[in-house]
Amino acid sequence: VFNFVNLSGKKESDFFCFGISEGIRSVLTGLARLDVKSRHASLNKNPEDLELDYFIEGSLSKMGEIRNINVSLVNAKSGSNMWTGQYEFVDREIVEYQDTIINNILIELNINTSANTFISNEPTFKNASILRLLGKGIYHFDSENYSDALVSFDSVLVLDPENMVAN
Repeated sequence: VFNFVNLSGKKESDFFCFGISEGIRSVLTGLARLDVKSRHASLNKNPEDLELDYFIEGSLSKMGEIRNINVSLVNAKSGSNMWTGQYEFVDREIVEYQDTIINNILIELNINTSANTFISNEPTFKNASILRLLGKGIYHFDSENYSDALVSFDSVLVLDPENMVAN
């Protein structure tokens, strides 16, 4: 799962991009049938360098209050899109759209989705504020701005003291 690209021109959208990517990565990692590479493995790498079967990429844009996500499941060997989805939503709906994206990816990979726990059911990614703050923390951590990462993760823990990602 490559970090989604922010096409909005707004720094705040970087945080949503990191949060969306991490949320998808977390759910897919929890499935025993998938070997999901870590966030650090995919940073600044080309898919060809990672010996992948598939990868997920996406972008986020914003017009007014509406955000747009474009996401693709790509066959890493051929470079062809296996599935592409486009979604429009407002911030408070972002968690449900992540679930829809994950569900569509799993269907395309022929993985039964009925037994899966999705993001909107997980307290870690329960609401858009937590998702944005987690994304902000991950963004700062990956940028080696550790003090700002800690502030973001501490803010998550104020909202959700049991949050395992922020811990």
